[in-house]
Amino acid sequence: MNFYIAVFSIIAILYLFTAVRNFRILNRLIILILILVSGTRFFTGVDYVAYNNIFSGNTFGNNVETGFILLNKLAGYLGFSFNMFLLAIAILVFAILLKYLSEYPSIASAAMLYYFSRFFIVRDMGQIRASLASVICLLSVKYIREKKLFPFLVIVIMASFIHSVALVYIIAYFWCNYLNRINSLRAFFISIFGVSLIGMLIMPLFVKLVINIFPKYSPYLTADIYNTKSGLINPILIMQLLIITTIFIIGKYSSILAKYSTEISIYLLGTFFLVVFSSFPTVAGRLSTELSTLEIILVPSIIYGLFPPYFREIIVIIISATVFYLVFIFSGVFINYIPYQSFLFN
Repeated sequence: MNFYIAVFSIIAILYLFTAVRNFRILNRLIILILILVSGTRFFTGVDYVAYNNIFSGNTFGNNVETGFILLNKLAGYLGFSFNMFLLAIAILVFAILLKYLSEYPSIASAAMLYYFSRFFIVRDMGQIRASLASVICLLSVKYIREKKLFPFLVIVIMASFIHSVALVYIIAYFWCNYLNRINSLRAFFISIFGVSLIGMLIMPLFVKLVINIFPKYSPYLTADIYNTKSGLINPILIMQLLIITTIFIIGKYSSILAKYSTEISIYLLGTFFLVVFSSFPTVAGRLSTELSTLEIILVPSIIYGLFPPYFREIIVIIISATVFYLVFIFSGVFINYIPYQSFLFN
């Protein structure tokens, strides 16, 4: 665990340097660290053996999206080992993330630190398909904002060939542009209550439909390993509710988040998915996490809007450290990622 704490500390220090002199090289250095940690891991992470089997063509082929299989075959054709394939995926993921964050230069390094705390270890060292699909989908957000359906669909469909859950962004497109009318904290919590009731009413029918029409996904709804039955008492859901509450309170008195209306709307939808599928935490997490990635933009933006320079950087580090502790350490997830091993040192 000390390794991950050290990586967090290094990224936090680099982030502090950007507060003094916003050198682009520092952002690239943070990205390089993330690439090396996730891309050179060796028998580390819950997905390592499974994806090694996929790369070798031994198993799971029928349950993996075509695009990801093609990436594996391309890597094999080029003579890559599995470890080099992981490194290539990491480079691709973080090159796309850096491209996306270039649209938010003032908070880019803060977003990277928060990304490490909130998503990096579980996703980039445990769910690489979801990680790649989610950063590809980030590129579609501008087209949701601009109501440009064709380029939006091209990006999302491309992402869905890596992980089919990316298709949830199609719902987000119509939600943001035509359906979302939630503009107050009161309306939000009324909607949460309504969504909870709808979830309880439709879930039995939904389970039957999935079992009959998409049987390969039925274990996510029926197997005990995927369903801990935490219900609405979910730390991630509680955290997202707190973030949304803060957003609406700020919005009542200030316009600092006005330019992020599309990101906020997508994040609302991700939270609704957590509520609707609260009885099935794996399904809820898979659907919600694609949309909740925008948290890396919203949380730093809130902090930067409320606090003055230099003090806000300290707040970002404190919040990121708290999230890192809750998501990685307090949850017990860390046990699946220690000890960290890298092929650079083996």
